Parts: sequence; C-alpha cells; structure tokens
Amino acid sequence: MQLKGTYRAAKLAMAMAFAVIVSLLHMSVAATAGGIAVAMVRWNLLLVLAVLGVIPSRVPLSLLPHPLAQLAAVWPSWHLAQIAGAVAGVESSSAITWHVLVLAAMAVACFAAARRAPGRPR
Repeated sequence: MQLKGTYRAAKLAMAMAFAVIVSLLHMSVAATAGGIAVAMVRWNLLLVLAVLGVIPSRVPLSLLPHPLAQLAAVWPSWHLAQIAGAVAGVESSSAITWHVLVLAAMAVACFAAARRAPGRPR
C-alpha cells in the first residue's frame, strides 16, 4: 500500500532533480560558450529559482497562442522569469516580493487542489 502523497512527492522530487540537471547544463554553456560572467551567488540563486519553479506548474509562454500569452501575469513561469531577471540584474528588483508571493499563493492553491482531487484507479 502506498503512503498518501508519496507518488506526488516522488514526481516533485524527480522534477526538481531534472531542473537541477538542466539548469546546471544551461549555466555551464552560458558561462563557457556564451561568455556570461555572473557572480557565483547569482548563479546559485538562479539555480534555486529553477528548482523552486517546478513546484507550481510552468508553461513556456512562447508555446502559447498570442491571446493566451498576453495573460502572462497569471502564469507562474512569467513571475519566475521576472524574479530570475531581477536576480541576474537585467530587470528591476523592486517587485520581487510581489512575484514571490504570487508564486507561493499559486503553489498553495495547486497543492490544495491536488489534495482534494479524487484518487485515480491504477
């Protein structure tokens, strides 16, 4: 018998592990082939953001039709991109708290919805 929530926790752990692998590969290419020079603390913060970004579901806006992409503020990936831009120093950092709160609220809402969802037969 499976413990309640174990399956979801395992899926989340795998998504986070994948985010670490992909992020480290991207950062390695950016630092070497791209010549991107960023302080180590910023690389670390970007890695943490990538890992935490898998908690709320992320959808790349570039894959959506234009009318949906205009609703970017309701998508977690947009808020994560704004935070990452501020951490990297290319966006204003004045609204980081707002973006973090929105992401946290979305994560709580998704978690609550998942807990209420009826179990699927396997």
